[in-house]
Amino acid sequence: MIDRKSSGKLRKLAAASLVSLATVALSPQVFAAPAAPSLVGSWSGVHTGGAYVGSPGHSPDKSEPTFIKPGLLFTLTIKQQSDRALIGTWSTPRKTERLVGVVRLDNKTVVLADEDTHFSAVLLDANSMEFCGTEAGEISILAACLLLKKD
Repeated sequence: MIDRKSSGKLRKLAAASLVSLATVALSPQVFAAPAAPSLVGSWSGVHTGGAYVGSPGHSPDKSEPTFIKPGLLFTLTIKQQSDRALIGTWSTPRKTERLVGVVRLDNKTVVLADEDTHFSAVLLDANSMEFCGTEAGEISILAACLLLKKD
């Protein structure tokens, strides 16, 4: 049987243990993800598939849905990176657009946007990524993917 004095000591010990556990569990190191990979530089490639209708800006206007054929060279240039945040451009010989993005906590998935397109990318290795974009607007509708390689 536990007397009052022992019971009080056990309560204090339990409270101290909970405080210690909470301190460790809530420390920044527990929530810190590994550093994001550096994506700074130029990444270039061509479409691996997709379709569009309308005027997406980088390709000729089409009034009927059209499959995208590989050929047109696209370049993603990451000019600045601060931890997971990205700033850069997305371009073809026809047009250049400003772009912002973020590397997700898994360090493989990247989410980006320019003025009219949402992009998602998966890092396949240190020098290549599958880069996909979608547009759903009045001017154009697009769903396409490219294989980009770091230059």
